[in-house]
Amino acid sequence: YNINYISEHGCITTDTLPVYVFENGLINIFVPKSFSPNGDGINDLIYVYLAGIKNFHFIKIYNKFGQLMFESKSDNIPWDGFANGHLQPIDAYVWFAEGEDINGKIFSKTGSVMLLR
Repeated sequence: YNINYISEHGCITTDTLPVYVFENGLINIFVPKSFSPNGDGINDLIYVYLAGIKNFHFIKIYNKFGQLMFESKSDNIPWDGFANGHLQPIDAYVWFAEGEDINGKIFSKTGSVMLLR
């Protein structure tokens, strides 16, 4: 949603508010299919999105050689495409994430993400 606030003096402030809507009872871990860490401020970071997960355990991202490129125990810490101080090449990367769902069960999911420029 775009939010516009107009003060009593006519000053306009604009902000955005993201709203995520999931079906009731949905339990899932979402990771976008691609991102482009090229410094333009658009899709430069890859975040994990949670639905029905009460305790997020981790996300791990690996390159095609099985080397760990990124690991986080927080869904609020994104991957910026860097590993060992170097921006990684355009390629597909495999991710594995795990958490505890609202029912107390361990939920894990894997997928791939494409690093683009």
